[in-house]
Amino acid sequence: MLSFALTLGASGCSTSLSSGGSGVSDGFLRVQPSSFLGDLSCNENGVQRYVATITNVGAVDRDSGTDAGTERVIVSIEHPSSAPISCNRDANFAFIRPGIPYNVEIDAYDRTDMIPLGTGSRIMVDPLTGETVFPRWVTHCGQLIEVDSGASEPSLALDDPTNGCCAGYGQIVTVRSCEPLQERADDD
Repeated sequence: MLSFALTLGASGCSTSLSSGGSGVSDGFLRVQPSSFLGDLSCNENGVQRYVATITNVGAVDRDSGTDAGTERVIVSIEHPSSAPISCNRDANFAFIRPGIPYNVEIDAYDRTDMIPLGTGSRIMVDPLTGETVFPRWVTHCGQLIEVDSGASEPSLALDDPTNGCCAGYGQIVTVRSCEPLQERADDD
């Protein structure tokens, strides 16, 4: 199998492309803790676990229900979150639609004793008490920015490096455009 790496500077991601008899048509997203830990440590006194949630975001045309015809709207679809992962391991997402921009939200925890509320849930709970466990730190990667172009319809700044990661057919895209973790505000 032939493999090579390609850096996509404009997308805030790096890509590994495999070619050969795999028959894989969807892409893959990889989130590496080194892209968001910043000055925080991955140890018992710092970040211990994190949960990654991906959202695909794009603009679509839909029937406006008026004589005007169609209108352009921004849509987002949140995918199931990763399970709580050790901060020294990557989060990997499969079945990524090629050419669609994805954002990643990171919730980081200073504890290990938590489980998801349900399969794919971003909400963590204490397994003994059932109480919600809130992340200590949060951040985002590849945030899409809606641009006010003065036109009557919204658009996305797709040439901006903060505008998500896109995978191609059979590509493994490593998310790079993350902000460092920040303390979570109490009202989040």
